[in-house]
Amino acid sequence: DLSDTDSDWDDDGDCGGTPDFPLDVLVMPLLNSFLSVSVLADSCPIAQRRNGDQVDGRPPISPLVQDANKKWNRMYHEEVGQTPRAAKVNFPLGDRLVQVHSADDFERKGPWEQIAVDRRRFQSRIASVESVLAPVLTAEHRQNVYKKIYASAATE
Repeated sequence: DLSDTDSDWDDDGDCGGTPDFPLDVLVMPLLNSFLSVSVLADSCPIAQRRNGDQVDGRPPISPLVQDANKKWNRMYHEEVGQTPRAAKVNFPLGDRLVQVHSADDFERKGPWEQIAVDRRRFQSRIASVESVLAPVLTAEHRQNVYKKIYASAATE
């Protein structure tokens, strides 16, 4: 029904959280039966947030999110605060370039090549068998064989 006016969005500024789900965490079930957890730092005005104030200019983070972040960092050995290194690419000077990797024919082969080989082999097999079977399958040869079989059966 497209006329449904009841919305899940918080249009009237009512930003009340529950003890299980603080204001800065959104948990949504996904189709694959996993849960999606999102941090909603700007979901409500600062005065209406759960803690009511900010520390060091950053929005307050719930203990659930902090615990999830610690588990993530422990699991994937990521150091918090480590800046990513800048990648720099250098090319040799002059006209001579060095070939680093060449794709071998073996690496490029796929199932389609085997399918093409099988198709060619089958076509050549048909062509070679056709020269043997063609005289046997002619109407004249079949009529002669029919007469021989039933002529000998009629005389017996």
